[in-house]
Amino acid sequence: MRPVMTMKGLHDNSGRRTGIEDAAEGKFHGWGVEYEEFENGPGNYTVAIVEMPDGTVQTLVPWLIRFLDSDDAEQQALDDFISNPITIG
Repeated sequence: MRPVMTMKGLHDNSGRRTGIEDAAEGKFHGWGVEYEEFENGPGNYTVAIVEMPDGTVQTLVPWLIRFLDSDDAEQQALDDFISNPITIG
């Protein structure tokens, strides 16, 4: 798992987004998909699955996370997989 900083949107008094700011650190578990229903059917979008320090799980759109690990993240991900492989079935 990779460490991430989650972020939250900042809004003005009329509800318009004016920026983002750091919210909390968490552990990135992977990418997922969520959907929203519209009049002409569902719209799918990608989300980051993030475990928070209290054990809760959040799903956030990709622009609301920032990876905190260094350049060796690819090697760390491989090491994590080898020590705890994900198996299906």
